[in-house]
This record gives sequence, C-alpha cells and structure tokens, in this order.
Amino acid sequence: MGDDLVIRKLKFTEVALESLENGNRESAREEADADFALMSAELRVLLKRLKEVFTLSKVE
Repeated sequence: MGDDLVIRKLKFTEVALESLENGNRESAREEADADFALMSAELRVLLKRLKEVFTLSKVE
C-alpha cells in the first residue's frame, strides 16, 4: 500500500502457492478454478483486515 493508500500489487505467500502446486487437477479449468478459489479467499482476508484498520468508530 502506497502513501496514497492505493494497493497496486498483490503477491500471494509461498504457503498459499504451494498448496496449489500439490493439488491433483486434470484440466486447465480445474487448475484455474483452484487458483481463483484460493486467491479469492486470500483477498477476502485482506479486505476484512483493511476494513478493521480503516473503519472509524461510531460516535455515541
């Protein structure tokens, strides 16, 4: 994340990428589905964390 709070690049951890390499997929479509599922889950975690960090507390 830059000084302007823009995320320009994502790099997935080696642990996440290794789990993709160990799978037994028979077709390119299955491989693409597995890649998408894993990366979507990782992105969901990132977005949840960003929401926690940048959410303003409610005024009471």
